[in-house]
Amino acid sequence: NRHLELASRFDHIVTSFETGVIKPNPEIYQSCLERLGTAPEATLFADDREVNVRGAEDLGIQGLVFTDSIALRKRLAELTAA
Repeated sequence: NRHLELASRFDHIVTSFETGVIKPNPEIYQSCLERLGTAPEATLFADDREVNVRGAEDLGIQGLVFTDSIALRKRLAELTAA
């Protein structure tokens, strides 16, 4: 199960199923911020769909559009090294 695999790698996962809201609705991003207890500018949202990333950015969340998992891992490593 993909969700279980992800759950072991992250502290928080927010799903459309739980919230009843789908991306790019601002409510799902706000739910994430509340769970994390972080400010939007201190939060990164990554997705393979630009429209979803733009939805997060509209709330002040840092956005990252990626094309594949290798590119995502590379970019995350760059961000954490900075």
